[in-house]
Amino acid sequence: MSSEWFNRPDDERYLSLDDLWANVKGRSERNRSRVVQTADIRAEAARDSAERLHMVLPKAHEPVAPTVCPQILTEN
Repeated sequence: MSSEWFNRPDDERYLSLDDLWANVKGRSERNRSRVVQTADIRAEAARDSAERLHMVLPKAHEPVAPTVCPQILTEN
């Protein structure tokens, strides 16, 4: 086995392509995208973790984790 496989975090180690496929499929089913006006996004800090900001979207019950689309980074 490659040493690269052993250096990966546990959630990135797959013994087969079927395991990899099942993981990717599960993540894609749990994710969703939404277009929101920038002015509607709030950044909030908690008293117990002042260094960490949370992004809150309109009508959301919990903070969200931002992601960046690779196509946005590569377009000129």
